[in-house]
Amino acid sequence: MPDHILRAFNQTGRDKWTEYIDSLKIAPDAPLPSAMLTDKVYLAELPLDLPLKQKLFETKYELAEYLHPILEALIEHRVDDVTFAGIWDWLGAFYFDSICPVKNGKRSLREKARYVYDCAWNRKYRHRIAEPCGLYRRHMENSKIFLYGPPSQISDMEEQASSRLAINSNKDVAKAMMRLYWDANRGKPKSKAADTKREPGTLRRFSDLLLQLERTYDLESIGFDGIIELLPKREYQAWLETA
Repeated sequence: MPDHILRAFNQTGRDKWTEYIDSLKIAPDAPLPSAMLTDKVYLAELPLDLPLKQKLFETKYELAEYLHPILEALIEHRVDDVTFAGIWDWLGAFYFDSICPVKNGKRSLREKARYVYDCAWNRKYRHRIAEPCGLYRRHMENSKIFLYGPPSQISDMEEQASSRLAINSNKDVAKAMMRLYWDANRGKPKSKAADTKREPGTLRRFSDLLLQLERTYDLESIGFDGIIELLPKREYQAWLETA
């Protein structure tokens, strides 16, 4: 399949994209206006012509890993946040079949922020291209614990990482989560790791524990070994032994 060139929507393009997303609430079978992906009326200029392939991604990790070197080239050229907002939305349109797949001829649309990038702190992490790419850039291979699922979905692991600064920004916390909860044989988190009932040793309990530890310790300074050492043995030993 021939390469395409990465583009960015200008404000006109972003408005057009938003109109299409809104239209899906009424007509979920409305076809994607794909001409907007290449029509200069809707596009902003980028400093580089970067090739990328049209493909379906099975996981958010696969998507973010693929896009990482392409986006890094733009970051090195100091592309600004306004332009990146247009890039995120263009990528959302380009890979729309991955982040909002068609089922029985219709798209199952979720909240708008998943498809239209919103820079507000409590919504920008919802975007199905921007946030997986951000998590991958911060945590690289350890981001698997957050990005194992389909691009269209937000797992509890990703939700916790995106909404908790102690997890989102700390590479050693992500490494500890991989050590505790990742099942390498199955390629996904261990059974019941994301239990929402806050059972002993689960992700929700781990997130609560981090909030407590932050009051006493500098988690950035103590590192991976320090974080593991501070975990209550009776609660986390079984998770460590099965890692």
